[in-house]
Amino acid sequence: MIVLLLVTDISLGWLIAVPNTVRAAINLLALRMVLRQIPKDAEPEAGGLSYGLETSLYNVANSVGNYIDKFLLFYLLSPEALAVFVVSERIPEISKKYFQQMRNVLVPSFSKKAKYTPELNRKINIASAVVTVAILFVIFAVIPWFMPLMFTDAYGESVLYCQLLMGTLIIGQVAQARNVFIVSRLDAKAMRNVTLGSNAIRILASAALVPFFGIYGAIASTAIYRVSTAVIVSLLMRRYK
Repeated sequence: MIVLLLVTDISLGWLIAVPNTVRAAINLLALRMVLRQIPKDAEPEAGGLSYGLETSLYNVANSVGNYIDKFLLFYLLSPEALAVFVVSERIPEISKKYFQQMRNVLVPSFSKKAKYTPELNRKINIASAVVTVAILFVIFAVIPWFMPLMFTDAYGESVLYCQLLMGTLIIGQVAQARNVFIVSRLDAKAMRNVTLGSNAIRILASAALVPFFGIYGAIASTAIYRVSTAVIVSLLMRRYK
């Protein structure tokens, strides 16, 4: 994208197509590698397809929850406020996606376990503590100089917002790891409770806080969402012990 901007007069549409084309090529390559590892006579896991379809519908609520604060900021405040918020959440969002991908690798091994044992809980707590230390390092050692370097001093106020949003990731570390165990159970009802319950709380929190507190309200609603997820997951985990 940078090269094309420097050497050509490329339109915005084609510029957007560049990273998406690269991502699509990587996804197709990964898909081909995965398909090669699956025996041709393999049968679908019992209940897997219906579980995937049902939980995909629940993810609509997750998408609404992820974008409701941005919509409210744009509609109630200004495009400038939205721009500051989008810049502020860039590092937290990228970090969240990488953490999710790392946790998703655990699904196959979790699916082989009959129940959620104290030993497994101890390992999750240790892993979450390591991730928490990494997050704290990013908050205090990386964000203060990286944000102004990447986005210039025009977005100087986004540093604090970014640090606060990054801090909310700490709240849900253990809960998200436990949620991966729930995913491995193919328990559509549990996934419905986690996804719909936590996102309903987030949408209500955003609607109540963003109009009055702006970006701080959006950050607070994100924190409330992560706390609610942790509470719901903790309650659901009782059935797997």
